Amino acid sequence: MSIVVNKKKNIAIIGAGAAGLVAAFYALEGGNSVTVFEKNDIAGKKLRITGNGRCNFTNEDINVSHYAHGSDTGFIDSVLKKNGKDELIAFLDLCGIPSFQKNGYYYPLSERAGEVTDLLVNVLTRKGAKIRFGEDFHEILRNTDATFNLNGEKYDVLILACGGKAAPATGSDGSGFKLARSFGHTVSFTYPVLVPLKVDQKILKEISGVRIKAKAYGIVDGEIVSSDRGEIQFTDTAISGIPVFQISRHLTKAIEEKKDVRIRLDVLPDVASEQVEEFVSKRTENYRKNSLNNMAVTGSLKELFEGIFPKKYYEFLLNQFILMQRSKPQINNQSYSLEDYNKTEQVNTAKKESVSESGIEFVRFIKNFEFIITGHAGYENAQCTRGGVLLSEMKDTLESEKTPNLYIIGEMLDVDGECGGYNLQWAFSSGKLVGENV
Repeated sequence: MSIVVNKKKNIAIIGAGAAGLVAAFYALEGGNSVTVFEKNDIAGKKLRITGNGRCNFTNEDINVSHYAHGSDTGFIDSVLKKNGKDELIAFLDLCGIPSFQKNGYYYPLSERAGEVTDLLVNVLTRKGAKIRFGEDFHEILRNTDATFNLNGEKYDVLILACGGKAAPATGSDGSGFKLARSFGHTVSFTYPVLVPLKVDQKILKEISGVRIKAKAYGIVDGEIVSSDRGEIQFTDTAISGIPVFQISRHLTKAIEEKKDVRIRLDVLPDVASEQVEEFVSKRTENYRKNSLNNMAVTGSLKELFEGIFPKKYYEFLLNQFILMQRSKPQINNQSYSLEDYNKTEQVNTAKKESVSESGIEFVRFIKNFEFIITGHAGYENAQCTRGGVLLSEMKDTLESEKTPNLYIIGEMLDVDGECGGYNLQWAFSSGKLVGENV
């Protein structure tokens, strides 16, 4: 009986991010020689800022529904099932990184992404990996014997783990896509996702610094395309927060295409449309116990809903409501946009009317309030890239269909996930798959 002995391979990995480091670990487990090339002077520069530096690396609910991609879901689903949350937790534990779960999000026990990265590098070094910093490649040659030539050195296998275009200051500047194209691959059009969205600067000036809980809806050409709920943040330049990041995955392409893009914020999502009158009636009853009747709208409404919203945002909404009343007397339970309000000059008073009637109109107004989106904050402020190397051009092992012994992993592929550890999970899953296969 003959014994088959696997030949030790000389493997080059371009990129010492999450995917590249994981691929290196499992390639070393197979007895191969591994060299990781990194353009920066440290490994995992993007990994170090993940989860605001706390390194949210996976999620309790890992399944394909949390990912977007340009091809069939079957492949991504199979990768996640083979190399999912449990495998990632076990891998980190093996590397000396215990973890914990909070509200479905998984973090290292230290909650320090930088320390996690340094420990992974130390583990790889002890296992024999060579990590070479400050080395960038704009071209990689293919030798006549189907090996790869990197600065005169020959490698049997090449793994591209260069990242996408998001956060270019960390090294993910899209250069990997150029290398992929040089080997015959197609790169779909890319967009920044998990990114703040821009709104008129005059509007943001009024509410900059505000944080508010709301249900957010992404709207393109009048149709709701996505929604999410959580804390919304307003800055001097954009509307932000996890719900906005999630929705941005469905809006940035439309923004690039100059479509009508809006964010609708319902700041009372637990008050259903059919409950509005009852909600206002109860607030009005309590209000009238401590106030005079027949006060002006500006006075009564200002007190009627105090305590529900941050003062700065409440005054902004109330001001916009007054402007809307002057320009559009009949509300008819429709949605409203600042495009209409800004046509009217601000007024200081409003006609006297029933507090209850005004309150009902006001609640319907703030449950349908829309911001017109004027742009996105760009790759430099994005967490991830949508688009990339087409999965249809990759084998089930993530080996290239175009160039044998070439593998592509992580954010370079046309796969992106939601906030919450999904993108780091994909980096691990694809890196482990390739590391084991080579």
